[in-house]
Order: sequence, then structure tokens, then C-alpha cells
Amino acid sequence: MRSLFTFLFLVATSSALQSWADPIEETSALLRDPSARQEAIRQDPEAKKADTRVKQLGLSPGGEARVYGLSAGIFENLAKEDGGDAEKLTQTVNELVRNPASLEQKLSPEQRKEIESLSKEIENQGKTPLMAP
Repeated sequence: MRSLFTFLFLVATSSALQSWADPIEETSALLRDPSARQEAIRQDPEAKKADTRVKQLGLSPGGEARVYGLSAGIFENLAKEDGGDAEKLTQTVNELVRNPASLEQKLSPEQRKEIESLSKEIENQGKTPLMAP
């Protein structure tokens, strides 16, 4: 579980989050749009580290896309919970970085199911799972 959430928070709290005009919308779009994501990975060392972690999970490109989509959905849920306030969202994300296990409480049942599915794929490849079944 920690690998996925570390990835989410590295991307979500990258320098771009503080500098975009609408950081919530931009971050969500970045996570969902492969072209924008690749540009961010090219330009932002933190995004590059996060992408490297995703690639180390050993998933197929489709699995990697699922990780990014899941991350976008979680990020969007956090943004809604914080009322779209970018400063409050940044504080929430920073708190979750310090305590990644607390994020599990904020996941929808569908998100938990997706994490479990991704974990099984990763386990089948001999990697560390994201979430214990």
C-alpha cells in the first residue's frame, strides 16, 4: 500500500502543485493524461522519482495506467473532502505523507478493491504488495 500512496503524494505535492493556477485541476489532469504526465516526469525530479517507483512495481503499461487512474481518483476525493481549497488539500496531503496508513480510511470500497487487485498482480510478479488481502 505504501508504494502506491507514496507515489500519489510525491506527484501531488511536487513543486507543480504550489505553482499552477488551479493546482487541483492540473494535478488531476496530470495523473490522467499520459502526455502531460510524461512532460511532468521529464521536467520534475519528484515526478520522475514517483514514476520510477510505479515502474518498479513490475506492472504492465495497462497496470501502470490503472495506478495513475487510481491515484487521480484518490486525489480528487481528497480535493472534494477539502472543499477544493488547494492550501487545505496540501496540508491534508502533507499529513498523509507523514502517516500513509491513515489514507486507507479515506478510500472508497472500489478504490480498496482496485488496490487489492493491483496488489495481487504485483505479488504474482514477486514484488511487494500494495495492500494485504
